[in-house]
Amino acid sequence: MAVMLNFSGWAQDMSPHIADMPGMSGMDHKHETPSLINIFEQHASSGTDVETISTPSAMLMHAHGSWAFMFHGEAFVNELQQTGPRGDDKFFSTKWFMPMAQRKSGKGLLTLRSMLSLEPATVSDRRYPELFQQGETAYGKAIVDGQHPHDFFMELAAMFDYNVSEHAAISFYAAPVGDPAMGPPAYPHRASASEDPLAPLGHHLEDSTHIADDVVTAGLTYRAFRIEASGFHGREPDEYRWNVDSGAIDSWSARVTVNPAENWSFQYSIAGLRSPRL
Repeated sequence: MAVMLNFSGWAQDMSPHIADMPGMSGMDHKHETPSLINIFEQHASSGTDVETISTPSAMLMHAHGSWAFMFHGEAFVNELQQTGPRGDDKFFSTKWFMPMAQRKSGKGLLTLRSMLSLEPATVSDRRYPELFQQGETAYGKAIVDGQHPHDFFMELAAMFDYNVSEHAAISFYAAPVGDPAMGPPAYPHRASASEDPLAPLGHHLEDSTHIADDVVTAGLTYRAFRIEASGFHGREPDEYRWNVDSGAIDSWSARVTVNPAENWSFQYSIAGLRSPRL
């Protein structure tokens, strides 16, 4: 059983307000479908990823001076019963919050974003039961049939997008904690799992780098195409969930994204990870 509090569900969909946001002017949203650049510069997904143009991005929004402030997130209160030889019962809470600030700078757009989770305080014993799930460690032992809580700092990132022309933009992303250009948006941002209180069983493969250290990404968006490359520290976070891990940039990734129509998005990524498991 799970009770959900969806902070983005109480907010406005950003799509009709794109033209009012920093860097989004010049587009008549009543008559035109947002472009890939418009959607990308919302930075409402994980890392530098994008979803289909039609995916709603609901946020609480407030403008103050030259800055625009946004906030969205989810919180679940869970009573989980998986009694059995491998399972367990537990009462806990899963959650994440994303505050963000943006402002224009000439032809560029500066975005400051964080993603935070209080799961280290609301998931005891560094895990909650989840049959068949495995990945990372707790108390020095591999977690099997369970899922670890997210780190308190899931992302701390700065992004700068420069509009070369109406149809082209270059972007830069730097994050002591962040998500490199590898794979799809992390599961909290995917429409298929955004209201799932538990991490999906494919989380550690599909989202294997959604919390990485010392991430640097550069990308180019042109019309419906985007290409980007990242360097980052390739280890998963350790079991201490309140700190910020760090390490030398020893891994890389590259990703190509194509959004040919409003309801379609395709991507291909490739990466070289150095010792992803602790």
